[in-house]
Amino acid sequence: AYLAKAEEIYSDIATNAPDTTCCGPNPGGIWWDKAHTSKATASNMGAVIVAARLTQRTGKDHLPFAKQVYDYWLKYMVDPATNQVLDHINDGDSAPTRWKFTYNEGLAIGASLELYKSTKDAKYLENAHKFAAFMIKEETAEGEFGRVLTDGADPEKIECHDGMMFKGIGFRYLALLQSVSPKPEYQA
Repeated sequence: AYLAKAEEIYSDIATNAPDTTCCGPNPGGIWWDKAHTSKATASNMGAVIVAARLTQRTGKDHLPFAKQVYDYWLKYMVDPATNQVLDHINDGDSAPTRWKFTYNEGLAIGASLELYKSTKDAKYLENAHKFAAFMIKEETAEGEFGRVLTDGADPEKIECHDGMMFKGIGFRYLALLQSVSPKPEYQA
């Protein structure tokens, strides 16, 4: 029943969420909402994870969709100089919002790992390591128990004040990367 529901939700995303019209000179990606107000890392990389996992579990090939969404996000919403995964772009804007949130890199790591598991293409694993390197360099702080993930200390910059939960997503996919391709800095 849960798998059937996941397929139903994925079908809605794949049918109704892709965009070819919005947001500057490079339209594409997945809408954040049905009102088509913006496109965000969460809706795009989350859709990649779902498509790849459904491919793994059902044998139905959702990888062309997953790769298309992933490639778009990688090309237009990842800073190639730093590997920061940009947060979102609003309808009517031509420039993306560059908020630093651990869930952005976390979801990009997760999407990369799921595509790597599905395709065995090493470029996806390399990308996961690049996103992890940015997260560790730019989104950690010294804490009581060593370096910990952080999304900043200014609650006004963290929309809806849910930033404390963002680290869970970053941690989840960093831990998954550690289980697939370990590095001492991930363990620390």
